[in-house]
Amino acid sequence: FANRPEFDLEFSGLAALSNTESIHGAFVEAVLGSVDQMLVLPNTYWVPTAPDEELMQLADGRNVSIARATHLRALGILRIQLIEGSGLSSVSSFGSPRPYAIVRVGAQVWQSEVSAGHNPTWKGEVADMFVYDSTQAIKIELFSEAVLRDPFFG
Repeated sequence: FANRPEFDLEFSGLAALSNTESIHGAFVEAVLGSVDQMLVLPNTYWVPTAPDEELMQLADGRNVSIARATHLRALGILRIQLIEGSGLSSVSSFGSPRPYAIVRVGAQVWQSEVSAGHNPTWKGEVADMFVYDSTQAIKIELFSEAVLRDPFFG
């Protein structure tokens, strides 16, 4: 996949007890994390296409297909600079927001530092992410740090 797939689950029967937001969210994130590691760019899943593929021996003694040993070439590097936010509302009744951003490009994830207040600044935090496919999307989510569960801003 060029981008992380999106899906939702709904449990039934006794498993329906896990439909609470925190348990459900943790389960979906665990499944998506496994998918990211195997199938979302830059990760690849190798399938042998011929019974007699040419193998090479690694330093640790394992044999690996030469086709699998080659790496994807990035189209480029995307530099993301987080500067500021404005007019953020409080998402809980316990004071002002403590926002942070999570940025995803394919399986790559970057999380900013936590800032504070309704008009936060991040002092130009920078993340560099590789782009492997022209259809890869940039997903930017803003959360507010909390004690139990970080509420989603947008």
